[in-house]
Amino acid sequence: MHGDINTMDQNQSGLIYRGSMEVCLFMMKSNN
Repeated sequence: MHGDINTMDQNQSGLIYRGSMEVCLFMMKSNN
């Protein structure tokens, strides 16, 4: 049960990290 909570946290943080990366790329493309 504790392991499930850990994996959920990792997946959530991974989505946030991926989302921030996409936003950065989008902003860079918009500036250019």
